[in-house]
This record gives sequence, C-alpha cells and structure tokens, in this order.
Amino acid sequence: MIKRSIVLSLVVAFCFLSSASASNVEESLTPDSDTLLAKIIASPMFGSAPLTVDFDAGEFLYHYGKDLSFSWDFNDGAISDGVNTSHTFNSKGTYTVGLTVTTPFGQECAWVVVIVN
Repeated sequence: MIKRSIVLSLVVAFCFLSSASASNVEESLTPDSDTLLAKIIASPMFGSAPLTVDFDAGEFLYHYGKDLSFSWDFNDGAISDGVNTSHTFNSKGTYTVGLTVTTPFGQECAWVVVIVN
C-alpha cells in the first residue's frame, strides 16, 4: 500500500466555511504563495472510511509565537483544539477542515480538504 501525503496551504480572510464544494472553493480562492503566513499539514488527505487524519498547524507557532489558541472544525459535526490533532472521518465525502487561530493580533484562518472514499 502506497501512502501519499499532500500539503495544501491557504490562509483566508474570513473565519467560517460554507458548504461549497472543494472545486468551487479552489476556483474562488487562489492563494498568492508570497503572502501565505502559515499552513496546515494533513496526513493522509484521502483514503477509505474510516480514515484517521493527523493535522499539524505548527507553522503558525513559527510565525506568531506561542500565545495562540487553535480551534478545528472537521465539517462533520466534530471540533477540536490544539496545534496538533487527529480526527477519524467515518463517512464517505469531501470535508473542508477549517482552523481558526487566535493570535495577539486577531484571528487567522486556514483550511484543508480531506476526501474520504
């Protein structure tokens, strides 16, 4: 079995996610790689249900320091906190996992798409 890991990075200007499909989100938000401040690492990003995914937002610590709070929304009714977390997706679907990071300067948001077969 070959495991693949893809890193998708994006910081968006709003801190909520709509139920738009992943393709619509990708078309409407085109990141400028020179302006990205941090990223989410998700591994694996696709696979069969139940799929356990590890999430890492440690790069936010690199850019903002340690006085941060992390709030994850897995888009399946589950939430979590912490710079690193894992979540098991039990149902087939495309999930836009959102992260809101509260910094001393306000909030930064990022998301990553997980596809469960």
